[in-house]
Amino acid sequence: MKRVEVVAFGAVSALGRGWSAVSAGEVGQTPTTAIAEDEELRASGLAKPVLARARPAVDLAATEDRASMLLRLATCDLVADVDRALPDWRSLRVGISVGTSSGGMSSAIRAFALRDSEQPIPEALARQATYFGPLDVLDRELGVEPRRRTQVLAACASSVISIGLGCRWLENDEVDVVIAGGYDAVSVFVAAGFEALGATTASLPRPFRLGRDGMALGEGAGLVALALPGRVGAPYGSIAGFGASSDAVHVTAPDRSGDGLARAAARALHDAGTEPGRIDLVSAHGTATPYNDAAEARAIASVLGAGRRVPVHPFKAVIGHTLGAAGVLEAMAALDALRRGIE
Repeated sequence: MKRVEVVAFGAVSALGRGWSAVSAGEVGQTPTTAIAEDEELRASGLAKPVLARARPAVDLAATEDRASMLLRLATCDLVADVDRALPDWRSLRVGISVGTSSGGMSSAIRAFALRDSEQPIPEALARQATYFGPLDVLDRELGVEPRRRTQVLAACASSVISIGLGCRWLENDEVDVVIAGGYDAVSVFVAAGFEALGATTASLPRPFRLGRDGMALGEGAGLVALALPGRVGAPYGSIAGFGASSDAVHVTAPDRSGDGLARAAARALHDAGTEPGRIDLVSAHGTATPYNDAAEARAIASVLGAGRRVPVHPFKAVIGHTLGAAGVLEAMAALDALRRGIE
């Protein structure tokens, strides 16, 4: 794959906005987790009401979908950054590739409640109450007519897949700039689903530890602007390769051997023309669930070599599992760590 540069960035998570949203902490300090008991989840009667709730310093209008709000904040920050880095970007061929796990689910729940009570559903709410509803934010905030546009629904891998698609568009000369990333908000409905699966913890997640008992959900949105080298003078970093696979084992559980994960990682390294020995940091999925962490550990050992020790960064222990936003936020957290020499 042709090398692709990250030329601008915007994000929001339980840690804050911008680079604060993906901060790997300070050198020598243990990061402080943003995961805590959530009042809404507790009031709903969930047995495991812990969550990393994004609390941006804005008022959420009664009619605004929560996922849309998070995506709007990330988009505003991205636009300011890309205007700085690439002032003429609106005159170029722009592609938009954004992923999510639950889309406008919060609005959908409100719409279903109105329907059940036989009340009319406002048009604005109906538009937001779909998987594609929050994407209206991009139209308003970006102010461009994209050459390519797609929303990726690939569960937790959504934003990573969206970035990979954007890289291919650039490589194939279909667009000049790509806006890629992902977003998700957490509703009681979503949290209840993960609790029903037995995937959540009642305390704090402990990825890759023997006592791990599940994940904590999180909220967030992250967007990056991507371009081929030469567009800007000082990019944040580069994407050298991309790989994906499907193990086709179970709807929610991974292949315990980790073979599917290993294939994706090996394909990314091959795509980048990079040897495993050159890897200095692994940003892990690290859900702290028994099956995922064991499978992922096997995959890492398989790809990098069982005897090789490489720092592994499980960012979900800090910001929770941000679902459709996880990949982009964790990739930028890894970039933040590398830029500042944090291991």
